[in-house]
Amino acid sequence: MKKLAIVIIAVIVVLGVIVYLVKEKSINQKTPVVSSQVQEKDSSKSSTSEPTILPWLTKENLITGHLNDNSLGIGNTQKQVVDQLGKPDLTGNYEGAYYKYNHKMIFFFSQSLPENIKESDPIAKLMLDTDGMKITKKLLDKRLGKPIEEGISEIDDEKYIAYSLDKYNLISNLDEKDKIISLELYLAHH
Repeated sequence: MKKLAIVIIAVIVVLGVIVYLVKEKSINQKTPVVSSQVQEKDSSKSSTSEPTILPWLTKENLITGHLNDNSLGIGNTQKQVVDQLGKPDLTGNYEGAYYKYNHKMIFFFSQSLPENIKESDPIAKLMLDTDGMKITKKLLDKRLGKPIEEGISEIDDEKYIAYSLDKYNLISNLDEKDKIISLELYLAHH
């Protein structure tokens, strides 16, 4: 029951941020934050030059606390985020203060308000808007194994799946065609 409550809260957070992200699509993009190559290599083809879909989307990468193809992950500091990506496109507070870059990547900190974030504060959670990446449940299952939980949120009737990755959990919301619309990586509470 406790695990279900945590998952439901995570789903609510994800949905709220997704709604917010959709509203913010008009901000100009500045620094690339995540690769969006989305073509899965067809093993029946003989071409070896074709790139693998989202090479960072692997269990090996996710268990290090990284949700994309840059060097920033859970535990890196606010200073490291700003040094690498510059000033955030947007800051806000949604279940913790956050910095958002390029309509895609959101870095959450444990502080309540963005103005309270110190340079030494670590990233507590990562969220990625996967719009346009064509990530499916099938791909996640292939790369990450069997989900620890999947279902329909009682709060908003949205479909979700959850994966356990050592000390992290990955929560994803899906559309009606099992396309992933967001990924959220955070420390699991054991």
